[in-house]
Amino acid sequence: METHLGVTAALAPLVLFVYQRPSHTKKVLDAIANDLLAKKTVLHVYSDGPKQPEDGIELEKIAQTRALIKDFKGCKEVHLYPKTKNEGLAQSIVGGVTDIVEKYGKVIVLEDDILISPFFLTYMNQALDLYEKEDRVMHVGSFVPQRSGQEKLPETYFLRFMNCWGWATWQRAWQKLELDTPLLLDKLQDREDKTFFDLENSIGVLKQLKDNINGKINTWAIKWYTSIFLHNGLCLYPKRSLTSQIGLDGSGIHADVDIDNWYQVSMSASINVQKISVAENTVAYQYLKQFYRYGNFRGWKAVKRYLRFHQQRLKF
Repeated sequence: METHLGVTAALAPLVLFVYQRPSHTKKVLDAIANDLLAKKTVLHVYSDGPKQPEDGIELEKIAQTRALIKDFKGCKEVHLYPKTKNEGLAQSIVGGVTDIVEKYGKVIVLEDDILISPFFLTYMNQALDLYEKEDRVMHVGSFVPQRSGQEKLPETYFLRFMNCWGWATWQRAWQKLELDTPLLLDKLQDREDKTFFDLENSIGVLKQLKDNINGKINTWAIKWYTSIFLHNGLCLYPKRSLTSQIGLDGSGIHADVDIDNWYQVSMSASINVQKISVAENTVAYQYLKQFYRYGNFRGWKAVKRYLRFHQQRLKF
């Protein structure tokens, strides 16, 4: 069987979800084209439709974004699925990922504000190949925040926590996705280990579940994360981030301006993906918990961040 940079199975399809951010999409496409496996990878692009068909500016941005996709030559094949109506990000991603995994059994997923490293597709495909038959492994993540102590992380490791800034999964795992948010919350409340879902009160993801129920937001990722957690699933991560978030500038649907530059990371090195014990890594868990409590700050800035976080939680 032909191998691709250490990948022995057929390469997974890459799926990109776009809407009306042509400048962000252009940067993402440029990064994809620079990936070492791009020319051997099939790209599927789901382009959401307009919210207000009479809005000329929105229509123009959607048209510009789709034109970039049509002109893109960086992958082996490019398939564009333009929507005539606006589905919303949550429905678009759930529907698109479901379509692809049902056809191909696995998928790699990006949104229009996620830049990838040249080694991203290699890592993803190696991980998908290596853990294909490990039922407890449900998700492959690629984003890792940077702060002091990162050097102590192993080359790859498992967490119960899910991050969707560049990820992959298999059909066997995705079919466990539960979209009934009240049911998810009820099941989570019954768990003895539910405190670990919120990284021991370090991140407000539990509120996201509740906000989906009361209609304040409509998101998909928290449902996927909760589904993984309830199935005792694990997510694989690399020591160094292979993706970078460029959408926290107020331009996205659910994005706030990233004032503190929390999520700026460097992407420079490849990752050596080897089979490891399928269990949560305690060092990595503590690293992530500290990041969400203190950010990438030190000293007084870290204390202020911690106090501000808990002041915000009291408002919920």
